[in-house]
Amino acid sequence: MVFIIIFFGILSRILPLPPNFSPVIAITLFGSLYFKDKNLAFIAPISIILISDLILGFIPNINTYLPLIFVYFFSRKINSIGIVNLFIASLIFFLTSNFGVWILSNWYPKSFTGLLMCYEAALPFFRNTLLSTLLFGLIFKVSFERTSNFIVSKINS
Repeated sequence: MVFIIIFFGILSRILPLPPNFSPVIAITLFGSLYFKDKNLAFIAPISIILISDLILGFIPNINTYLPLIFVYFFSRKINSIGIVNLFIASLIFFLTSNFGVWILSNWYPKSFTGLLMCYEAALPFFRNTLLSTLLFGLIFKVSFERTSNFIVSKINS
C-alpha cells in the first residue's frame, strides 16, 4: 500500500495539474496516522518530493522539504484526519515554505512589509494546496476506513 501511495504522489506531481495541487501533505498526515512503520510515514512524502523533483529536473529545495518535515511533526501530534487538521497542516506548509522563500531569495525586501508581500503573492498557491490537501486527505481517510471496515466485517462473518 505504501508503494502505491508513493507512486500516486509522484504521478500527481509530474502530471500537468495546477501548481501546488498535490496529495503530499495529505499523505504526510495519513501516513503518520495509519502506517504501522512511522519511519515510512516520514520517508514517503520526502521520497515523493525528491523523486518527482528529479524527474521534473528541479533542484531539491529546502523551502519544500523543511516545511514538509514540520507538517510531519504536526501530524505526529494529531489523532485524526479532519478538516481542521488538514487546514492546519496546509497552513503550516504555506507559512514555513513562504517564510523560507522570503528569507532565502532576493525577491522581497527583508522587512515585515516584504514578508507580507511574499505571503500575498503566494495566496493562489495556498488555495491549491488547501483544496488538494482537503480533497486527498478526506479521500484517503474515507477509503481506508471503509476498506478496513469491510475487511473486518468479512473476517468476523
